[in-house]
Amino acid sequence: MQPNLSLALGSHAFTPLTMAGAYTALSNGGYRVEPFLVQRIEDSNGNIVYQQEAITVCANCEQVVSETAVKPAPRVIDEQNAYIIDDMLKDVIKRGTGHAATALNRPDIAGKTGTTNGPTDAWFVGYNPNITTAAWLGFDDNTLLGKREYGGTAALPIWMAFMREALRDLPIVERTMPAGLATVRIDPDTGQPASADRSDAIFEIFRSNTAADGLEPDTALDGSSSATSDGSGNVADDLF
Repeated sequence: MQPNLSLALGSHAFTPLTMAGAYTALSNGGYRVEPFLVQRIEDSNGNIVYQQEAITVCANCEQVVSETAVKPAPRVIDEQNAYIIDDMLKDVIKRGTGHAATALNRPDIAGKTGTTNGPTDAWFVGYNPNITTAAWLGFDDNTLLGKREYGGTAALPIWMAFMREALRDLPIVERTMPAGLATVRIDPDTGQPASADRSDAIFEIFRSNTAADGLEPDTALDGSSSATSDGSGNVADDLF
């Protein structure tokens, strides 16, 4: 990746397969699983001449590895960060550029739209804990797509059509908030902890040690329940 100022905005080019692989680490809670195209190759007699090595995401890998011939997936994002990013990407669908995907009636889906200059490319990469899908729309020669073609209007409908069928018979998966996180009521206008009388406050997730200044002293920080704030803290400044 080129070290330029626009890198944080997504200016580097990646393939849809690479993007799907990256988002898989968010869908499974922080583990790297490399995508592959060929699972196995058999000869004319049915003998396996090639078998893709099994990479398994497991919470208790010591026991799984001892009982089966699998290779545990390495953790690349700690579980607190993975949970927070997942919650942010769910907001893309709840109230952001991916809002159309609420039509799937799946609270366990998350993702992000993407549109390049021109526009020449339109993306939506999203997931639920069982499957990650990248949808890309564009031309091989970077021909312009046309006006008003964006990730949320061009690529997202393709993603939705596929995921509607892929998730049809799969149950909704609710994530459990890991220890070390807290939920804080935030004022949507200021980004600061909301006062008790703010009825339109939104809930945001923070690391417990970061959110501590904005939480009531008797609030549990183990992630087991929602935390509230008396408005005295400065969570946003602490984050940055």
